[in-house]
Amino acid sequence: MTETQADQRIELLGKLASGHQSDFTALFFNRIYAAPTPQFNTAPNAFLVDMTAGLKPGTALDAAMGQGQNAIYLASKGWQVTGFDIAEKGLELAQAEAERRGLHITTVKSSHTDFDFGHELWDLVVFSYAWAPLLAPEFVNRVRESLKPGGLILIEQPAEELAGSRDPIDEVNALLKAWGGFRILRHEDTLGQWDWRIRKARVLRLLAQK
Repeated sequence: MTETQADQRIELLGKLASGHQSDFTALFFNRIYAAPTPQFNTAPNAFLVDMTAGLKPGTALDAAMGQGQNAIYLASKGWQVTGFDIAEKGLELAQAEAERRGLHITTVKSSHTDFDFGHELWDLVVFSYAWAPLLAPEFVNRVRESLKPGGLILIEQPAEELAGSRDPIDEVNALLKAWGGFRILRHEDTLGQWDWRIRKARVLRLLAQK
């Protein structure tokens, strides 16, 4: 096609994407999860492993679970795990791996917006590279309501350097302030290994209790 036709096609795709964002997002992640070479860490998140060591297993929710490495790890330790994700391929792979290991997990195809977090259902809610609206007060309240008394919220989130970043979550202590109504058990803003697009860069971690 000509350059003009290509520009028109790109403009049309942009309009379609803006009206069907969840479909395009699911397509994007389905392609990543179906790729023969993973572009992310396929082992359970190290912060999750460390912070849950010695905890009494209960009910756990893995938000944006992807291929389910964290959900499967928790299930192997006796947790009753539910995970949701917008990408069908990730859910299929998670269920297949759980079955291969003789474990049970519940998977739900959903976005953060549509998922019913419920009321006092979870002992642990995990946001590991989930790209959820973690600073939004209404979202924080939804998660708070979903936790049982004494329940835990665990977050690991990649962050960009402060200079030039336009994402509010990258601001100093932004995550800490957003979840300030919780008892903060652990907070880190440090240089670490990302699980997503594996590289060493700034990473935010939070463990907080209702």
